[in-house]
Amino acid sequence: MYNSSGTADNYVIILNDAKYLIFDSLTIENTGTTYSCVVEMLNGCSYNKFSNCFILNETNVLSLSLLNAVINVSSNNKSTKNNIFENNKITGGSYGISIAGLFADSNRVEGNIFYKQYFIQALFNQNKNLSVINNVFSMNSTYFGLTINLYFEYCNELIVEKNRNL
Repeated sequence: MYNSSGTADNYVIILNDAKYLIFDSLTIENTGTTYSCVVEMLNGCSYNKFSNCFILNETNVLSLSLLNAVINVSSNNKSTKNNIFENNKITGGSYGISIAGLFADSNRVEGNIFYKQYFIQALFNQNKNLSVINNVFSMNSTYFGLTINLYFEYCNELIVEKNRNL
């Protein structure tokens, strides 16, 4: 458990160009109320795996900012590929997961439970060969605007199947 207080420490785990790491059966939580990203993956993180984890942040965050995403993956002009997020419970935040960038390729989001995100539960921007399979989405948001389970923008060669909304 970690309580971030600003943009300089806005994460529990930050991976920068990390490769071949496995996070299995962990509870990872950020209790910050203004800045509360839990996992930040930057600059070409590839071949990493998060499985069977509880990934949590403050569910009362009333923000549309990615500073409050539970998991934020950004390619920043380097290839971010073959990351796997499977069988996790992802709770809280303005976004559950965001995978974005020109070089996001062959990432997989499968068998996760997304619960109590404020705005968008899963955001994918400029991805190719992305698999989003057998996830469960339960919004339960207090946001009065548009709330979204799955959002795809400028993505191609997708496999999206067997996801459900509760």
